[in-house]
Parts: sequence; structure tokens; C-alpha cells
Amino acid sequence: MNKTLKIIAYSGLVIVISYFIYFIGGMFIYGYSTDWDLYKKYTFLLKDSVSNNLGWVGNSSEVGYNDVCNSFRTKDSIRIKIWDFKDLAQIDLKSVKFAQDVNLDTLEFNRGDILFAKSDRPITVEYGFSFDNALVINTDQHCNILSHIEKDNYRGFYGQINKLSLSNGITNKHLILFNYKEWQTPVLLLLYKGHQSFYLILIDSKKPFDEKIINILNLK
Repeated sequence: MNKTLKIIAYSGLVIVISYFIYFIGGMFIYGYSTDWDLYKKYTFLLKDSVSNNLGWVGNSSEVGYNDVCNSFRTKDSIRIKIWDFKDLAQIDLKSVKFAQDVNLDTLEFNRGDILFAKSDRPITVEYGFSFDNALVINTDQHCNILSHIEKDNYRGFYGQINKLSLSNGITNKHLILFNYKEWQTPVLLLLYKGHQSFYLILIDSKKPFDEKIINILNLK
């Protein structure tokens, strides 16, 4: 093998190794691990009647590099997500923007994790995401916002969701994508600002409900 071919082969090997390190390294650093007890730490956001009515399955935490996504399921089939975003703890709740009719059909992530991949609500997360204290909630053209919710320490809406994303409000980069496979799933979405904390709360159910389902939460 002459010198030119050796250089080409070596360069190709370096590219392959770099590619491997980039993706596999990202998985080890930013990938999620499942914890079966941590979710209990977040039950303070639920009314006692709800936390005492959780089923035997469907309760867990997906622990990321700088966030924790908690799942709860009650015995009467109410599904709750409480996502603790550490890097949004200092955000001004009123600065969060809501964008509608955003095309999310062609959204792709360079590298990331898919949480709840086998469920009817998979969530794709970009590895190592950062919001830089600027958050935008994006809903696609198939979503229908039925009512808005505005309080001092929480904001959100009740509506029918198809696809929804969270993006960095400075770079406009989409970082997390929620894909509700059942067409226009009824969902209550809340952004809750606690003391030195920030939570995204999503509630849905196989049974009919309306915006009054917010009353299952303990929002002081």
C-alpha cells in the first residue's frame, strides 16, 4: 500500500472512530437511566387522594444528565408526567412563549434518546440539551388549544395534542419532541415554577376529562 492509500485509510479510520465516540459517548454521558423509587420524591405535587391512588405499575423516573422525567399512573387510568428541568430553575415563568401551528412532521435529532419508545406517547430528547433559560412550547398544526391557564406560579393550557416540542428560545433549536400517536389526545399541560425549581406537567387519560383535572395537582 502506497503512502497516499495509507493516509486515506488512516483518515477513514479516524472518522469512523470519531463518529463512534460522538454517538456512543453521548449515550453514556447524556443517556437516561430508570429509577423505580425517585418518583416518590415528586408526589408532593399531587393531591394526597391521587398519590394514595397510584397503581402498581406505570410509576418510575427517567433520570437524565440535568433533568428527571417522572411518570405516574393512577388506578383509574390517569397518566401524569412531571418533568423536573434543573437548568430552568431560574427562568421567569412569564418569559416562556407558546407557538402554535408549528410544522413538527419533519423534525429530526442528530443524536438523542427515545423515552417510552413502545408507548403511544414516545418522547425524543436531544442529548445534552440546554434551554439557556429561554423556553418555547411548540404545538403543531393538528393541535387544538381549548383553554389557556394563567396563574402566578403556573401557566399552560388544556387541549387536544398531536405533536408538541420544547425548544431553546434563543437558538430556536427543538430539543424535546412529544409524539401522541392517538390523533388529538386530550392533554392538560402546565409549567409550574416552584422555589428554585421548574416543572413541566402533562396529564392525559383514556377516560374523558376537562380542564378541571388540574384539581388533582397540589399547586401552592
